[in-house]
Amino acid sequence: MGTFADPLAFGFCMAMPVLLLMFYYPKEWSNYLLLALCGLALFLTFSRSSWIFSAIAVLYMLIRKRRYSPVIGMAALVLVALVIWPALQEFAASGYSYLSWTNPEGEHAQGLVWFYQRAFLDLGNVLGKGMDDSVQAIPESGYAFLLEHFGFVAYASFLWFCFSLLSYLKQGEGKTSPLALLAQAVAVCIVIVMHTSQYPFAFTEYLFIWFVVGSSICLASKIQPSDESQELAI
Repeated sequence: MGTFADPLAFGFCMAMPVLLLMFYYPKEWSNYLLLALCGLALFLTFSRSSWIFSAIAVLYMLIRKRRYSPVIGMAALVLVALVIWPALQEFAASGYSYLSWTNPEGEHAQGLVWFYQRAFLDLGNVLGKGMDDSVQAIPESGYAFLLEHFGFVAYASFLWFCFSLLSYLKQGEGKTSPLALLAQAVAVCIVIVMHTSQYPFAFTEYLFIWFVVGSSICLASKIQPSDESQELAI
């Protein structure tokens, strides 16, 4: 647990520094050292959710930058680590068992399947059933959490927010800047991770992540001065 008291929250707090050091900050030896330390800290949290978030974001960034060789290299590195490190093999096996559809204790897999099988057939989810914990029948699903507690409007509006954010950040002159690409990656990651959790609504987990998204929105919304106003200023 460490002094942070929550390895899951710490994993998400380390995810964004790792992404910033990889794709945004200058390529200097001090930043490489920080990247190694933050990457090690992220790995040692053993938080699968933050690993998935980081992996999807890195994959998005590399594909948008048309850098396909690192994707193959990272996949090969993971495979080699799984082959030569028994402890990591055991951790991966336990994770696979927990995510298995046939495991009665695999709540993540059950939540994903039940959401698409049952959530939209429950008429009570149209308007939501309130905040009582007893109304939550589908486990470990952020989308099911929205439907069961707040109704279809909350679910649909959250999806609209994510895709609207992605669309907005992909427009304008700064759409390919590193910070804008990172914010775009966050929108994609949220759409995916909400299938297994509601971490985007957690204060500690996503605080730093939302700071980066907000900064990107601020930069994207700045209006460039027209030629006439520039002449007047001169």
